[in-house]
Amino acid sequence: FTAQEISALEDKLTDYKTNSNKEIIIVTVNAIEPYQEIIVFGHDLLKAWNSEISKKEDGLLIIISITLRELSIISGKETSKKVTDEICQKVINTSIIPEFKNKKYYTGIDIGLTKLMGYWK
Repeated sequence: FTAQEISALEDKLTDYKTNSNKEIIIVTVNAIEPYQEIIVFGHDLLKAWNSEISKKEDGLLIIISITLRELSIISGKETSKKVTDEICQKVINTSIIPEFKNKKYYTGIDIGLTKLMGYWK
């Protein structure tokens, strides 16, 4: 992401949290070693951070590795009642991945965030 894109995403996430009290975190990584699965890495990352998502079991983590060509959305237990694994996978497959295939990473994440925010009312 460019500095401008990062700023736009941060603003969008901050506005969303301010207006809804719901937290979404986006993490980009190059590698996940010694992990084999990005979702396991994401869960352990949340625990290590002692994040609000793991403490309140509420929130979303979007974890992306362009170099590994992997992406996962992790929902807290409470969040998953509205933003199910199926919804997360649908957002990944229909909104994010098509843009990523065209190397439009910011656009994919921005569209995906908008969709997730729409489901999480």
